[in-house]
Amino acid sequence: MNISNNLLNIRYSDPIYNVVSSRITEEIMHMLTPNSRVIANSLKDKLPIIIGDVYFIHYTLFPMLIDYNEDIFLDKIRGFFKEYINSEDYEKMHSYTAYDDIFSSVYTVKFIEELLKKLEDEFMKMGQQMQGKSSQQSQSTSGLEQQLQETIQESLVKAMTHAKNKTKEFMEKFSDVRELVDVGKKPGTLRNVIDLTERLMKIYDADRILSFTKKTMKYVPLFTKIKKRREKHGDEVFGYKLTKDVMEAISKEIALPEELFYYKLATTGFMAREKIVSSEGAYYVAIDKSGSMIGEKTIWARSVALSLFKLAKRKKRKFFLRFFDAEIYPEKPISNPFDALELILKVGSDGGTNINKTIRTAIKDLHELKDKTNTIIIITDGKDDVTVKPEELKANNTSLVAVMIKGENESLRKLAEASKGQYLKAELTEEGALKLIDLLRR
Repeated sequence: MNISNNLLNIRYSDPIYNVVSSRITEEIMHMLTPNSRVIANSLKDKLPIIIGDVYFIHYTLFPMLIDYNEDIFLDKIRGFFKEYINSEDYEKMHSYTAYDDIFSSVYTVKFIEELLKKLEDEFMKMGQQMQGKSSQQSQSTSGLEQQLQETIQESLVKAMTHAKNKTKEFMEKFSDVRELVDVGKKPGTLRNVIDLTERLMKIYDADRILSFTKKTMKYVPLFTKIKKRREKHGDEVFGYKLTKDVMEAISKEIALPEELFYYKLATTGFMAREKIVSSEGAYYVAIDKSGSMIGEKTIWARSVALSLFKLAKRKKRKFFLRFFDAEIYPEKPISNPFDALELILKVGSDGGTNINKTIRTAIKDLHELKDKTNTIIIITDGKDDVTVKPEELKANNTSLVAVMIKGENESLRKLAEASKGQYLKAELTEEGALKLIDLLRR
């Protein structure tokens, strides 16, 4: 018997179906535990069909199911899909996944992972039951086989229902993560974002930070001014100019007749492209993680940091993140979006503060970008005396924006203002976040 998938409007024989199914199958097989891989291998050629159907049920706008599948196992799945497609859960999920490859792929990977894990659990329970019953001589072999088939069918529906519920919970969190980090199609990206989302689901206060971040994120402008300067070897054409440098001249000027070429060389010069390059360097965010920052302070500070990460991307600036108490964490500044998000959500608050060490470390980290305009943003409630000199910042073409939470630090204020930065007394509200974002986007 030739097996067939359960969708009418996209078939197992369609090339696109096989391409997508193979891609996601390969991704899933790398993620499975040894026991789940055994279950996956036992499904053989049925697993790519289940994967393909789950993906296209969510990706296509109007998925249509066949009336009957000759394969008993796949027909049981068809029945589950029929009920699921008519549910509110599907309607809500489909609003995210329709025509969205990333959402549909992540949903499929997570659903299959949960399905295989649950099948593994159910098969282990079934095995224990069958082992006990096989010792009873009154039970015939054919009866045991029939009961085995019935148990498999029953466990399949239970496993798919379990997978649907677990995946729904996961995707709600994934939608938050996707707003904060780019999920591209590079190899390993799906695994990274799934791992990150799973870890975030276990972090205390993550929901509160992500919820407030979504509120502050709306203040990050879609379009913002990017400061640029003229430079001979810039990466963007700004206009045209005249030059006596033959190496800068555009090609058609070099191809002029000899007399005209030498005339231009002796008089007006040649036409050349005038190039510009972004003069904006990095946002270097340093967040106080001392014991006094526990609670609303740390939720506000970390939510704002995530919004600044988004702003940095819009302004095409580099973004670096570190935390500090008496020491500085981690050992090197974080710039990877996945690492930054996880660090913001999981680092605990304890210890004292050392603002001097933090600012000087940031200056050192930014040394390689001193030809651009850099901004250190320090978010703290620390009152320790700051002895960093304005010249230390100016030497690296760096300004300091000091965000003071529920307190006052006169020495920090003087340093920020002397560096042509600003000193803000934070309001732990959306409006307070807007003030900081508005200042930095200029």
